[in-house]
Amino acid sequence: DSEQTVLMHLFHNANGSEWLDNTNWGSDKPLGEWYGVETDSEGYVTAIDLHGNGLSAEVLSLNLLPFSRLTRINIDDNAFGHIMIKGNGKMEELVLNRCASESISVEDIADVTIMDCDSLSSIGGSCKELLVKDCEFKYGASTPFEINVENAHILGCSMHSCGLSSDVLVFEESSTYDTWHCVTSSRLEIINSYCSTICGWDFDEDADLILENATLWRSNWDEESFVTFTCSIKGSQWYDLF
Repeated sequence: DSEQTVLMHLFHNANGSEWLDNTNWGSDKPLGEWYGVETDSEGYVTAIDLHGNGLSAEVLSLNLLPFSRLTRINIDDNAFGHIMIKGNGKMEELVLNRCASESISVEDIADVTIMDCDSLSSIGGSCKELLVKDCEFKYGASTPFEINVENAHILGCSMHSCGLSSDVLVFEESSTYDTWHCVTSSRLEIINSYCSTICGWDFDEDADLILENATLWRSNWDEESFVTFTCSIKGSQWYDLF
């Protein structure tokens, strides 16, 4: 598909006729004159910025493969029930702010940041670096993380369960109130956080465990496995740890 075809799919899929500004969308003018679209000297799309422009869709599905030179997309402050974005191998970073979405799925984008979303049920797909900041997950969301990630940082979030597989996981200023099961191979940090009903943490034998001001409730770790880790414990509270 051509870049224009994909843009028009976005237009029709995201209620383009009701956008706050849809200047030149669907016209025969160069794509660089369409509102929110930037192109290079050869006319290839390099950036799309439609933040706060009244986009809405029950399911927003974006396949960015046809955009051979696209490096940045901004769809913040719009309303999508579900977001699915497949990268093009050129985009290194994707930031999603204040998207009123129940689920977000990403593929083929190295660094993904999701911030200030207050109605999430799940984050899926795969990436290398994941930052989820100041997000509220829906009550009863049993699998909030269905994503494969190398390094994950969960900051300022609240959820009723966790379940995240990551080589490195930092859980900071966050809380879980129901169950927690996470798999990490090299490093786990729990900082200024509360984790309830710890039903499983799986580590590699040489993994590092960093606990600072962490409150852990009802863990089923056994003493033999716990002492094999390199631990830094500061101001932690323990309840029924062993």
